[in-house]
Amino acid sequence: MEQKIENLESKIKEMIEEYSEIERIMVISKDGLMIASSPSFENDEEFAAKAVLFSEPLNEMLSNLGFGKGNLFIARTDDRYFLLYEAENAYIIMVVKKDAPMGFLLYDIEEIARMV
Repeated sequence: MEQKIENLESKIKEMIEEYSEIERIMVISKDGLMIASSPSFENDEEFAAKAVLFSEPLNEMLSNLGFGKGNLFIARTDDRYFLLYEAENAYIIMVVKKDAPMGFLLYDIEEIARMV
């Protein structure tokens, strides 16, 4: 498990170095516990727990409408995007600036999901 976390942290740092538009990446267990994060902030645990709660009502809405379960949710503010990707064993959260290359970032989120 230690090696898996180290690999995740390495991939996250690599992405942050490659894309200046990324402000934050977090990998969170299905229980809402932090697995990996960069950069780290004081309120990471609270942010992680709230973000996990974000996906439940959206999935319920999609299911009620007959669309099935979603695994990627994107929220946009005036100057950034909040991406929440539900992998098999964890959630990946990315906060990026509005001008981020979304296609590349979505590909990288899926790469992180395969690593979890």
